[in-house]
Amino acid sequence: MLRHLKLLRRYKGKLVATKKGREMAEASDVFFDLTAPVYLYRFIHDERIEARGGPLGNWDIFLNVINVEARVGCTLAHLLKTLYGWEEKDRYDPEHSDMRFALKFCVLQPLCWLGLLWEDREGLRIWDDGTFYKTPLWHAALKLETDGQAALRLV
Repeated sequence: MLRHLKLLRRYKGKLVATKKGREMAEASDVFFDLTAPVYLYRFIHDERIEARGGPLGNWDIFLNVINVEARVGCTLAHLLKTLYGWEEKDRYDPEHSDMRFALKFCVLQPLCWLGLLWEDREGLRIWDDGTFYKTPLWHAALKLETDGQAALRLV
């Protein structure tokens, strides 16, 4: 992605920062503003999910729902129920499993990797899902339609 944005280039078998890349390294807010949208909206996070059509929804919906639901923490199961009306099942359901995987690895994980969400995994095993919380960067980086709604629901 950094090569695509012309912040890095190959030189004698190594990746080196371009002039623009060195300038961006000194201005972290400008660097974040440039790379975060590309990483979230255009980067393919999992080719298997993309081949199946990706998560059911779009980033505008995902961000606004998470903005409201993660104000005091929410789980993947809670987001699946809120977005799609799906309850956890006792038996294997391929459609539910695919959507669960897509939402976690194509939406929630990228938001965590950017520092917009934080997953509390204390005491959990590797396959268990944690609780997701918004970080201070969420409020600094995103201006969403539901910002006022999230504040109202706290009262």
